[in-house]
Order: sequence, then structure tokens, then C-alpha cells
Amino acid sequence: MRTPAIPAPTSYGFNGLNEAATSEPRRQGFGTLDRLPAETLDHIVRSAPEATLRLMDTSHDLEGFVIGTVLRPLYDQHGNSIHRTRRFITSALKRGRTATQIVLLSKLLSDRDTDVRGRRLVQMGVLNIRSHNALCADFINLLCRAEAALYAFELDFPLLSTEDLRSRRRLMGELTGTGTSMVQCMDGKQRYVTGLDKVLLHFSHWFKEQDIPDLFDSQCDHGQEPSHRLILPSNSDSFAVDAGDFPDASDSSVETVASVDARHLALSMKRYMTAQMLKMLDNNAPAGQYGVLYAEMFLKSAPRKPIKIPPSTPIGPGHQWGGDMFPERLPMSADTPSKTNKACVLL
Repeated sequence: MRTPAIPAPTSYGFNGLNEAATSEPRRQGFGTLDRLPAETLDHIVRSAPEATLRLMDTSHDLEGFVIGTVLRPLYDQHGNSIHRTRRFITSALKRGRTATQIVLLSKLLSDRDTDVRGRRLVQMGVLNIRSHNALCADFINLLCRAEAALYAFELDFPLLSTEDLRSRRRLMGELTGTGTSMVQCMDGKQRYVTGLDKVLLHFSHWFKEQDIPDLFDSQCDHGQEPSHRLILPSNSDSFAVDAGDFPDASDSSVETVASVDARHLALSMKRYMTAQMLKMLDNNAPAGQYGVLYAEMFLKSAPRKPIKIPPSTPIGPGHQWGGDMFPERLPMSADTPSKTNKACVLL
């Protein structure tokens, strides 16, 4: 199939991505699409993401239109490069991500409201409902920072499983052995780390030691009074509460579980604390004993490596259009924490 010539700049064309969308009908050669207003085209590409990505392999014009609308935030995060954006999409699809998840990720990158962001993480599968409800708003916002969201998209979903939240030993990193891929060797010892831990450790350069007690306090506060709107059976018609996550799927039970989970997660933050912080929180803490992940978080001499986007065949004069990039579908792959300022009693 012959590669079509690159069209002249248009509002959404390959060479016109920086121009704002208008309501004027399109005047370029789209056949029947040529007669549709921009708002209608925009609705089409947003309403069917599984089909929308395949439009990118139809022509340069439609590639530019999709990149300039639903994938614009993702395109911005890849240096305004269609080549890099396509490489990211190709790699994600090979890892089992769906077109819908990729479009949701792009939307997440432009969301600003914590409630919307948190629900977007659940829609994508990065968090399940239980872990979403357990995390305080500070953690939700951290996971939605562009670099963290792109990195988390490469990890196993969900970042915090129901099994993680149910096991105090997991949250404290005390599990050992080789029965799970989540066990990593750190400082000569095997430690259990969750997907959330992997994000924190990867972006350890964002944190100072004094930031950890603040996150600890935020988690405790979230356990007492939610810092963002929880997903409850009665207030969500777009999320089904999994009986495996909540044996009792009533609102009151889900709220209680979220409170307990939040305080367990606060307890898990002790793994990142200095010996002095731990002694302040617990007089019985052994003198000089640091949190089990403290060294991994704060004593690394080498800076963290940037996110790597696996290379693929670049788009050039020999690129063949027609859907090769987007196949039909690939398989998806109790202690009580004490606050630094006030008591935090576990339910």
C-alpha cells in the first residue's frame, strides 16, 4: 500500500497539532468525514477508543486528528513527537494494555481534580476500588503526576492488591522467600514491596526525609476522615464493587474497610523512616534501627534512571498504513499507627 502524502497544515492535521479546535466543518479530503463538524469528529474519537487508535493507521490526517484530541496530553508528555508517542503506544499494547487504557491514561495526564483522577486510576486498573479508597489524596495526586503515571502504567496492576491490604506482613515488608515476584533483595535482605512502593522508590529523588512523616499524617487523617470522595456502592453507577474486595458491600462496611486500610498504610510508612522518627513514634523501637526501606529510599548514591520507552520501527517514508500497529486485542496481561501530632487509633 502506498503511503499517502503528508497534507497541508489543518486544525488537526499532522502539521497543525498546535492549533486550537474549532467548530468549523473540515475542508480537507476525508470523504464523508469532510462534511462533519469538528465537535462531531471529536465525539467519534472519544466515544470508541478501541476503534479510535486504529484510525491513526488510516492516514496522516486522521493520525494527526487523534493525536491532537484524545491523545494530546500523551503526545505533550513525549516531547510533541508522534514517533515517540507511537512507540509508547506500541510498547503498551505489547504488554497487554488496551486502547481504552491508553486513552484513559492520556485523559489522566490532563485531569486536575483529585476525585476525577482517582476514579481514572480505577478505570485504568492501576488501582482497584479498595486501594483507591485506602489511599489519601496526597498519594492519589502523587500517582497522577505525569512521570509517575507513565511509569506506573508499565507495572503490574493494581499497584496495591486486596491481598496486600489484608496482610499486615506484606504492608510492613516482612514477607520473605521467592514465591512472589514482588520480593526484592535490598541491602542484603529480601523485602516485599508493593507496586506503590516501586513508584515511591523509583522517584525517591522527589522526597526528603521530612516528607515521610507528612505522608504518614495524611494517611492517618484519611483513616479518620476521607480526604477525597470514596467509591461506594450507592454513589457510583460506573464502578461495580467486587465482592472479593468487600465481603459486605454496604456503604458503611466499605467506609469502615477504607478507614482500617488507610491506617494500615500509614503504619507501612514507617518502613521509610529514620531511626529518630521511629523512636519518636514508638518509645519501644530499638535504638538506631531504621525503617527497612529507608536506605533504599534515601541512601542511594546513583540517581534514578528516567523512564525508558522501548524502541520500535520508526515511522518514515516506508511506513505502511492499515492497522498493523493496532491488532484486534492483546491479552491483559493490627498494630496502631501513632501520628506525629495526634493519636491515630485503628478500628
